Amino acid sequence: RALKQALGMGQFVAYGHSVGGTMAVCCALEYPDDCVGVVCEATVVKIEPRTAAGLVEARRVFADQMQFQRLIKYHGDKSRWVLDAWLETWGAEEMKNWSLESSLRQVHCPVLSIQGAHDEFSTDEQPNFIATHVGGPVVLRLIDECGHVPHREKQAEVLSACSDWLHGQEIA
Repeated sequence: RALKQALGMGQFVAYGHSVGGTMAVCCALEYPDDCVGVVCEATVVKIEPRTAAGLVEARRVFADQMQFQRLIKYHGDKSRWVLDAWLETWGAEEMKNWSLESSLRQVHCPVLSIQGAHDEFSTDEQPNFIATHVGGPVVLRLIDECGHVPHREKQAEVLSACSDWLHGQEIA
């Protein structure tokens, strides 16, 4: 709310990657009159076996200091905190049955769900779950030969998908 006010924002499209996609859905819930669209990229909306396995693998990979150093580029001196919070939150026992289903049902603006076909943390079950449960129109975009970070791995395809979707929704 403070950021929206400070920027003098009116209508907007919420774009979120991974956990940020969950946050984008929450923005649509918080601001139903101003959020005119949501782009969910590689968004986990429920825990599936690949999610749990991906967390175990991430814990193993980032135990290697060389791999951990890659996070510093994005998270600076908060890298350890970000990694630990992410692994502990999503890997917690109480998260095994967590789902964004009830929140998705309350989203009535257009939604674009982008998913890498080879996402390390989820399958196409995630965007299909979004399409099944969201209250408004949904477009799904599964990107071949792409993992968990489509905006980096397939930047041109993601930009094209977003542009086409925005123009098709007449919300750009």
